[in-house]
Amino acid sequence: MNFSTTLLSLICLCPLLATGCIKMPTEPPIHLTTTVFPETVNKLPTPPPALTEEEQQSSWGQEYRLGSCFAREGDYYRAATCFHRSRFLLCTPASPHKAQLIHALLLTYSLGGKYQEAVDIWEKEQSSVTISDPDLARDCICLLYEAYSQLDRTDDASRLIDILPTDDRLRTKLPLYQILAANSDSSLSLAPPLAALVGLSEGDEAASLSAAYLNSRKDPTTARFLNGILPGSGYLYVRHYQTAATAFIMNALFITSTCQLFSAHQQAAAIIAGGFEGGWYLGGIAGAGLAADLYNQRLREQITKPYLERHTLFPLQQLHYQW
Repeated sequence: MNFSTTLLSLICLCPLLATGCIKMPTEPPIHLTTTVFPETVNKLPTPPPALTEEEQQSSWGQEYRLGSCFAREGDYYRAATCFHRSRFLLCTPASPHKAQLIHALLLTYSLGGKYQEAVDIWEKEQSSVTISDPDLARDCICLLYEAYSQLDRTDDASRLIDILPTDDRLRTKLPLYQILAANSDSSLSLAPPLAALVGLSEGDEAASLSAAYLNSRKDPTTARFLNGILPGSGYLYVRHYQTAATAFIMNALFITSTCQLFSAHQQAAAIIAGGFEGGWYLGGIAGAGLAADLYNQRLREQITKPYLERHTLFPLQQLHYQW
């Protein structure tokens, strides 16, 4: 095979190699949530004032009661629908039950993971709602803080902290929840100083968790570098043993096939085989970095979620009332 043929083959091979590139995702990590507390929430009292017999028989009262029953069974979609119907049927805007309905919707959306809907209903109704019960107001702050944090609207969440009394422990507990629930690579390293403000034991434990995470995490750059040096070794680094074996074998087969086809002067087939190899090789480099990110995310979840639950830092653990 002469020089011009070789050059032409390499030129044809370059676009095929480029097809193996994978766009690296830029989405933020998934925020931490908890599913431990719906049963605990069901044991809480209902917010005052209790519905009178006449209110229970009214159209809005019946919808409110139906929504509460659906919510306690975990059917949050039907519960939210009933609460909205009750809100529309409540003809007295100044009624104290308006605050109960908004609280019920915020709680339902929070347990259902519908944080944007929770924020939307609050921003629509806040000017027409008066919450006289301090515990009910505190519940709404907790639920809204969680919703804003999950939506990465940290400035809006911070403004809620200013509403709380200066001696309320939520002023330190909620920001600590926000940092840790963000589940970012830097969250555990930022947590210890703030955790120390919550309590001495919380601060010491947060520092030990941060050290444990830094000692166990996998560096995505290292994973990509290793996989570039030897296909499969990056996956081996993040303990994806089956994927590591598959990557090594497939790259070895395609490289061998490409070399043999070039030796047999089968340039077209060699280019096709080389293109497939480029896809496996470049895709493996990107995939090893993604595998390291996923490893770190799961490691953070294993470390952080029990800590949040143990020290009652999730907003759902701060509630006084249910539906």
